[in-house]
Order: sequence, then structure tokens, then C-alpha cells
Amino acid sequence: MNEPFGSGSMRLAYLATIEKQSQLLVAKQWKTSQKNALTKCLQQLKCHQLAIKYSDIFNEKLIKFGEKQKLKFLAIKLLVIEKDKREEFYTLEEYIPGEYVKFNNNYKFVNNDYAEYPIFQCFSHFTFLESGCKEMVVDIQGVIATEIGDYHVLTDPAVHSQGTMKQFGMGDLGNLGMKAFNCAHECDELCKKLGYMSLQDLVADDEDEQLIKKTKSISRDEPLCYICFDELNSKQKSVFAPCGHSLHTECLEKMKKLKKFKDYCHLCTQKVELIYIPK
Repeated sequence: MNEPFGSGSMRLAYLATIEKQSQLLVAKQWKTSQKNALTKCLQQLKCHQLAIKYSDIFNEKLIKFGEKQKLKFLAIKLLVIEKDKREEFYTLEEYIPGEYVKFNNNYKFVNNDYAEYPIFQCFSHFTFLESGCKEMVVDIQGVIATEIGDYHVLTDPAVHSQGTMKQFGMGDLGNLGMKAFNCAHECDELCKKLGYMSLQDLVADDEDEQLIKKTKSISRDEPLCYICFDELNSKQKSVFAPCGHSLHTECLEKMKKLKKFKDYCHLCTQKVELIYIPK
């Protein structure tokens, strides 16, 4: 590796090859101190592994519905280089030629310049639903397929998670990040084709400071209403479905005002009667 050929907000990218192999690779190094570099690299590995898992399920669903588009997240490895009696840590991945595009980020940005490719925003929406509102893969970026039927190749995803704060690294904004995406994402024909209901009209797009303050006050291990992302506490009536998903009765009333409302769980689309249970 010589000088970096690319630089992002947090990492440097170097072209690399393995001895006696011709494949061109990319090694990425954090700009910050090497003290926390190993932890950050392992967190990035964790993000890629989860994105690969969800993309495999998503691709199967696309094929089932007759879609020819598919997603592929690069598999990455940990690279350790000894230099001046100390270790330097990198992530290592395949080099993919082409123009890199960021389709969304880990907060409110959705790239509408590529609206003809709804697959990227739909994938983030899918991961949120597939995980039961517990995770969401965002920061979708990579190279668009040049031929119909080929894979869109993606890298460097971020993951929002409910639970331990920042378990997927600095990009993990938890409930705040998931709520922000649902505010920004407008479902199109692909989301509708796959049966996903838009939550945009049901989630208030609060001011950032108020939203951050509210999110920090939430105990992240408590069950959440999948509409407003608030806790299901003892002072509010809640609605439970046999599938295990739940929401506030007030949020259910909002949903009933929608033209396409039906009595089924809008996360897993299981057609069951919703049961009111006072808490």
C-alpha cells in the first residue's frame, strides 16, 4: 500500500494486493487513533455480516415477486499489519470499479436523484420490518449494476439497533436513526408490491434537538410501540397482536384513519385480530 486513493469523513482507502495474487483490493483505515481501531474494524465487520444476512433474504423475496434487481454487500476481512513494533488495523475488501453512489445515510438523507432505483430505500425499510423493529441497515452506498439481472454491489453499511447503545459503532443512532429514516422515506411501487405499509404519516418529524433529547430518555431495552417508537409504559393502554408486536391504542386510532387500514399487524402482515390490553 502506498498513498490513499480515497478519503472519507472517518477513514482512508488504499489500493492493495496480496502477494502472488492478482486481485485488486481496498484496505480501509480509521483516521483516528489506533487505540480504538480494532474495535471499530470489528464493528464494521459486524455491520457487513448483518447486511449480507438481510440482503440474502431480501433477494429471495425479490425473486419471488418477479424482480430482476438484486443486492450484494461485499464480504470484508480484518487486516493486521505490524509497523514499527506496533499493529495497525484495516478492513480489507474487493475493489469494485465504477461510480460510487450514496443512496441514503444513517439519519435523514435519502438520495432522490436515483428514484428509478427504489430497491435501495426499500431494503432499509425491509430490514426494519424483518427484524421486528429492532434493527435497520442504512448508509446504503456502492455501484449500480450495469446489466439487468446483475447485482448492485454495496459496501460500508451502518446499522441502527434497539438495545445497547452504539453496539454497531458510531453510526448506530438507535431508535433515533430508525425514526429519522421512516420520516424521510416515501414508499414507492416496490415497497407496495412487497406489501410494506408506509409509516411516514404516522411518525412526527420532530425538531432534531427534541428528538435526540426524547430518544436519550428512553430505556433502550424496553419494548417500543412500532409507530411512535415510545415505550409501552404502565400509564398508557396498549394493543397486542398474537404475533408479538404491539403499539399504543392512540397510535392504532391514527392508523384507523388511513384509507387502506385493515385489522392486521402492519409489521409482519399477519392477519390477526388486534387485542386491546390496558397496562
